[in-house]
This record gives sequence, structure tokens and C-alpha cells, in this order.
Amino acid sequence: MLGAFTVACNEDREVEIKAFKESVTYNQAKGLYRGNYYGSGTANFQIWLYSDSREEVGILIDGYANLPANPNSFRLDAGTYYVTKTEAVRTVFPSDDNLEGSYVFDDRSRRQIWVSDGSFTVSSTPSGRSYIYTIETNFKGRDKDSGTNVNDILISFSGIIDFEDVSLSFHDFKPSKYKAKGTPYPSAPSAPNEWTGDVFTAKDGSELYYEISNWANCKWPLWLDYNNEIITLDDRNKIGDDGVYELFFTAAYNPTGSTWFSVPDYMIRYNKSNGTMSFGGTFEGHDIYVGVWGRHRYTGEWTVYVDTQVKDAMIELSPLYTLTSKAVRDSIPAIRSKSLSNAGSERRTATQIHSTLQSSYPDLQEAAKAGESGNITRQRNQRSRTADY
Repeated sequence: MLGAFTVACNEDREVEIKAFKESVTYNQAKGLYRGNYYGSGTANFQIWLYSDSREEVGILIDGYANLPANPNSFRLDAGTYYVTKTEAVRTVFPSDDNLEGSYVFDDRSRRQIWVSDGSFTVSSTPSGRSYIYTIETNFKGRDKDSGTNVNDILISFSGIIDFEDVSLSFHDFKPSKYKAKGTPYPSAPSAPNEWTGDVFTAKDGSELYYEISNWANCKWPLWLDYNNEIITLDDRNKIGDDGVYELFFTAAYNPTGSTWFSVPDYMIRYNKSNGTMSFGGTFEGHDIYVGVWGRHRYTGEWTVYVDTQVKDAMIELSPLYTLTSKAVRDSIPAIRSKSLSNAGSERRTATQIHSTLQSSYPDLQEAAKAGESGNITRQRNQRSRTADY
């Protein structure tokens, strides 16, 4: 039985969770501060509430707050946090079929209630370098097994919550070997399904970035940008120029079957708990391919330049990052696998990608395969001001 639930058993001895009989009070809490984890511009946090007598029973609240000036000083703002998928300040992410977001759990009986609606309130008072929080939930949910709606999920807590900082600091990323898997673009026949390489940290003035070698067996060095605790690719990170095509390591999608577009500020998912980077996702419902693209200097049209375009690529890094708190680590749900959204961004200017797979400059393509650097250099361009096509 989960906490103080009222339950009913039928002849098949299936247990159906009806509702909470009364408010449940927990006296223990652990917290994670995960920074701008999903590129929402807000601080993702997770709170695990439970009783010291039964750690395996409790609730995991997955929410969003204001980003702090210093990750070490994160605190929950007082107020009401509402269940929604917007990832805005003072919201709670609901759970779904993959047991992600917020949920009530009983690990002994393998029971869960997925939070689907409602809110929780927070108030706090300083206590030395920490804060004493008072939390009251008024959630609604759905029983994972029976699908029964559960009302009045009333949980309370009062005590200190210390948030462990697991946000992405630039130097969390150590020079590493990696191995990767992905699905090549069908018209990029030389792109592999599996490959290996290295990732290094780098700095150019005030700009921080990561250099990745051997992406899809391309011998040119390529770059991932780091900014505001996230890793991104976009169409300003120029890596080379053959006189007609400007070259970019970026992400693109094809909404029409013949014309491509670049993905605005594509965010790479980095999971610190298992040391993986995900280059997957969709944009406007279409698969995203990451690789080396060529943009025509005069028309703005883009083309597959070197056979490096891969979708759903997953990179496993070594060494791995390990969370310091085993109890908290074991309570963390899997990273949400969700489609990238527009986030208010419009299609970039001069970013239409032509479907042709032929290049007039095969010598530079061959150089990429042979490992010759040619004129490949990292150049950070300003955003295009060209009119839309």
C-alpha cells in the first residue's frame, strides 16, 4: 500500500488505488539542481520527499524555477508551482508512460502514480547556509497499473533541503574517448552506423567550446558550442570555405522531402549521470540530421557536403561522471526524450537547404575523408541578416 492510500481488492486480487485517505507527511528530502538542463532558460530541479522509516516510498517532484546567478546558491522561490509541460518558472512537469516527470512511488510493490494536474506551494526561511522549506502538494494523478484517476494527492514536508548541484559546468566535460552509434542519411552512403573519436575542451577568447574528432569518420576537427550551461550547434559556427560553399557542422531537417532547413540553436542533450551525448530528436515533426553541411555563398541554399549526416546519434564518453549521492541517483528518472520545439524562433534567414547531393568541389570532400585540414578553421559568424527566401 502506498503511504495512506485507501485501496480495494477484487476477486482477482488486483489492487486499485482509489484516493488518499488523508494527508501524508514526510520528514526527509533530497534535492538536485540541474541548471538549464533542457534548454528552457529556466532552472530544472528535482525533489525527493520520503520518510526516514521508509525510503522506498515517497514522491519525486520534477520542476522549474529561476536560474540563479551562482549554481551553488540555488533555492526554491516561495509561491505556487503548477503542473504543466511548459517548463516555465514555477511549474511542475507531469509524468508520462516512460515514468518521467513527477510521480509517487513505492519501490517495494513497484507501484507508481503519475502526477498529471494540480500544484504545490512553497515557503521558506533561512537556516544558516540552508533554507527550511515548507511544501504542500495538491496533485491529481493516474495509477500506472490500473489507469484509475487519483485525486487529492496531499503531501506535506517541512525541513531543510540541500540541493546537490549537478548542472553542466564547462569543465565537467573532461577530455574523453568516445564511441558512437547513429542512423546515416540514406543519401549519404559513406556515413557509418558506428564510429569512435575524441572530445576535448577548448577556448577562443571568451568563448568556450568542445572539439570533437572523427564525427562519422570525418577527419576534420569539428566544434560544439557551450553557452549558459548547454551545448549547441547552429548555422553561425563556420568551419571552412571552399570559395563557393561555406561549411558548417550543424543540424538540419527536411519538411518537404526536397528542401531542407537548419535547426535554430539545436541543443545537444548531455546526461552527466551516465556520460552520454544525444544528437537526436525532431523539429516540427521531422527527423534531425547532424553533420557537415555546405551553404552556397550566393544563393543561401544548403547541401550535403561530406557524407557525415546522421540522425539519433548517441555518444558514450569515457571517463563517466558519477553522482555523489547514491540515494538521489537511484531516484532520478530517465532523461525525457522529447521533440525540440520552435521555442518562439522563426526559420533562419538564408538557411534553405537544397536537396542536391552533388558538390562542384570534390577535392575538399576528399580532403575530409583523408584527414587533410585544407582551410578548415573555426570561425564564429554573426547571424545572417539576409532576406528570407
